[in-house]
Amino acid sequence: MEAFLRAIEIAGSRLRLAELIGVATSTPGMWAFRKKVPAEHCPAIERETGVRCEELRPDVPWEVLRSSSKRRRSSKAAVGAWWPWLRSCLLMGGAFADVGSARLGPEVPSQGAR
Repeated sequence: MEAFLRAIEIAGSRLRLAELIGVATSTPGMWAFRKKVPAEHCPAIERETGVRCEELRPDVPWEVLRSSSKRRRSSKAAVGAWWPWLRSCLLMGGAFADVGSARLGPEVPSQGAR
């Protein structure tokens, strides 16, 4: 939670942080109350404040997700494609035990499929 409070301080206020990352103005206050920032918002907080995702949510395997993202940068559509996977893992209770063999993104349909 110290990292999140530092992000608020860097942004100037909870309101300003909310504006910077595109969430409702009450949302950062809710995260502070719950003492947990949703993982899907960590990259935006890092981008706007410089506070690393690893500090905001040390329980998320950011090194795996970052390396997956680097491999996929050749396609604009693929950037951030692993977020739905991450969100589903978090909603299932944060089960990352088998993350090494997990598929990190959506399947790409063949040219003929619609």
